[in-house]
Amino acid sequence: MEGVVRVPPRETYNKIKADQALLVCGYESDARFEKYRLEGAISFNDFKARFPSLPVEQEVVFYCNCTDERSAAAQAANYMAMGYPNMEALLGGVEGWKAEGLPVL
Repeated sequence: MEGVVRVPPRETYNKIKADQALLVCGYESDARFEKYRLEGAISFNDFKARFPSLPVEQEVVFYCNCTDERSAAAQAANYMAMGYPNMEALLGGVEGWKAEGLPVL
């Protein structure tokens, strides 16, 4: 998706550890969330439940198992279209995260 910022895994990890961003699985299926669960991530269903109370400027990084970030970028673009400017995608997806040696569950 054009216009969606891709955030490197280490930068994303540091932001979620500092409570500066949410890391959200871009798949709506809880089974896929469990299969591709990254430390610090929340499920898409949890995100949808929290969404009404999130500030418009909240930074959210979606992730997926696509190396081209296709599913994550699509979710980010959907929320950007609703007026939330800080919706991003995890660069390299799950494999990019693992390649950095970051924790998975």
